Parts: sequence; C-alpha cells; structure tokens
Amino acid sequence: MTKFKTKKIDFGTYQAYSYRDFIIMNDVQFYNTPAVWVVKMQNNKEVYSNGNSTKRECMEWIDGYYQDMNDFLNSSQFIND
Repeated sequence: MTKFKTKKIDFGTYQAYSYRDFIIMNDVQFYNTPAVWVVKMQNNKEVYSNGNSTKRECMEWIDGYYQDMNDFLNSSQFIND
C-alpha cells in the first residue's frame, strides 16, 4: 500500500493516529457502535468522512490527496501560470 506508517497519538479519549500531515481519528467512541474514521488536518478541521469509512480507506484517501497534489504541481498548467 504505502511506505508511510501511522503513529498513535494522544487525542483525548479518541482513538487517533498521525499519518503524513493528517490525523486519522475514530469519531465515535461508544463500545456498542462500529468505528467511524475521519481525516482531520492538524488544526482539527475535518477534511474527509463518508460515514462508515475504515482506517485503511482514510489512509488511501490521504495517499490519493498527495498524488493529486503532486500531479498538479508537475502539470504544465501549473508551470505555465
């Protein structure tokens, strides 16, 4: 999948991981409900959630985000502007 690793971080009572420059966090903390993973920026602004995503799907979204940004920065449209 990717060469980057997640690192467990202290985010209060939430189960959270640092991955690249984002935070992947379980937004539901009840024992009788399934986990709902979301992606947040370092300033706690949520940038991705689809309601029932998994931690792996969040990691794939972040990898896709970086790939899209890399493609844009290397595009001729960006270079010519």
